[in-house]
Amino acid sequence: MESIIIALDWDAFYCSVEEHFNPSLRNVPFGVKQKSIICTSNYVARSLGVQKLSRITDALKICPDMILVNGEDLSRYRDVSKYLWKLVRDIVWEGRVERLGFDELFLDVTAMVDYNINLFADEGILDDLERRDPNSFVFFRLNKIDQKQGFYCQLSQIAGHYAVDNALLDPVSPEYIRLLLGSHLCKHIRDVIYKTTGYTSSGGVSVNKALAKMAGAQYKPNQQCSLLFKDAQSFLDPLDIRKIPGIGSKINEILLQKIYGTDVNATKNDSSIHAIRFLCNNNVLIGLFGERTGERIWSLLHGIDTTKLRPAIDVPTQISIEDTYKSLESRHDVQKEIRKLTHSLMKRVYLDLKDETGNWIGIPHQVRFILNQRTRSRGLRESKTGPAPSIIFSDSKTLSEIVDVLLTQTFMPMFNRLLGSQREFDIALLNVAVVGIQPVDIRNSSMMQFFTKKNTHSTSTNIAGHFAITEESARDNYDVSSESSANHCGTNDGYDNDDDDGKENDEVDFLTTNAEKCQFCQRCIFPFALEAHLRYHEYS
Repeated sequence: MESIIIALDWDAFYCSVEEHFNPSLRNVPFGVKQKSIICTSNYVARSLGVQKLSRITDALKICPDMILVNGEDLSRYRDVSKYLWKLVRDIVWEGRVERLGFDELFLDVTAMVDYNINLFADEGILDDLERRDPNSFVFFRLNKIDQKQGFYCQLSQIAGHYAVDNALLDPVSPEYIRLLLGSHLCKHIRDVIYKTTGYTSSGGVSVNKALAKMAGAQYKPNQQCSLLFKDAQSFLDPLDIRKIPGIGSKINEILLQKIYGTDVNATKNDSSIHAIRFLCNNNVLIGLFGERTGERIWSLLHGIDTTKLRPAIDVPTQISIEDTYKSLESRHDVQKEIRKLTHSLMKRVYLDLKDETGNWIGIPHQVRFILNQRTRSRGLRESKTGPAPSIIFSDSKTLSEIVDVLLTQTFMPMFNRLLGSQREFDIALLNVAVVGIQPVDIRNSSMMQFFTKKNTHSTSTNIAGHFAITEESARDNYDVSSESSANHCGTNDGYDNDDDDGKENDEVDFLTTNAEKCQFCQRCIFPFALEAHLRYHEYS
């Protein structure tokens, strides 16, 4: 059987967060700015013609009274996004909820829908469904054990919109009934989130992630739309190919140039999915983009998306902070910016990798530094990776002291190593990160097993201990106005072009820091001896 996937998109998310903390913004035009760009605007401003990703100067010409809110510090948006995700995850069985950026979720509710269909069949509810009183209700169970947890819904029609007007729907077909229940579950989840938090969302319901996302995009804000696979082609064909997730202006340009020639901007060029399907074929797409990407595009043109839903986890695999710059040409300016980024990174590490009681729930194995030079790398990112310094886990240092050590002993040496003998430079982007994060469950006494594992990327241990840092220092007030660029979303930066030379990281001595306390006996142990010391506790 086909899956039932729900796509949720929080409406004007950044603006909704700002309105939540400042209700006076709700009925006035305002935009969230990041540097010189309006990264998003509320629906009042949009109704006046303000577009997302507009330059501030252009937006103010359109709407001179628009209020500007600084959105360069992403902490508030990140925290709200995680909170909403956890609320949804608590509803969906087995936590099958995938996060996409800050404002989108994919929910696999197949098991929930099929369980209730089986109950309805046993109870005879699905018998003579066409003759059933359209005003009658059924009870959708949300818990297998507690059968009283659930909500009432009607089987007479799909909740919200259907993606194809005048489509012929068979009300007794298994595919329709499953989509029908999925639509009511989608509405229930959206209602619960709104009543609990005040945040509205747009929803899409279909058989895969791409169709669910595209269906949900048809009716915004605070609405939802469903789509059966049998109607997918009718729904897709009139749409511009750029409506397909993952197909942007570059792929569109290459396709149109292949089909229509060099004049890709001619108004006569038809870039609808229908036109691309008939003027192109699978072999052409493979020739243009390679086998994997070409076949995926061809499948998406026909509503086929085989990508699996990947449930998000509490512990990210990496945490990164980056910023972009018009120009950074001096080491003094570079060091100043790296300090800001490192401070923001460490605040996130302590907030994202520690639970409410201050215990670590995830430990990073490595740190990574990335830069982009306008003059040398032609847009490519250069990076260095090394073991996570023990100072990260210190309980005897303030946040500022930890940042200073990471700056002077880790990230600046990595910067110097990447530049080599190069004296002149023009930095366009900087990124600092902790990577290779592994979850830790203290209640199951797995900390000892973790500490005694060797890092395959280095001959030296890269974890100095499981040490707390005060919440006050982690939340220390600091100017993070340059924390992140508009295109930075959460903990997964998507960079795989790590051009480290594969050698043991010899440019920085990551263990030349002060001794740390053993979490078991509280003795002060130098980092180089900590691994053996912890093994002693394990065997004794």
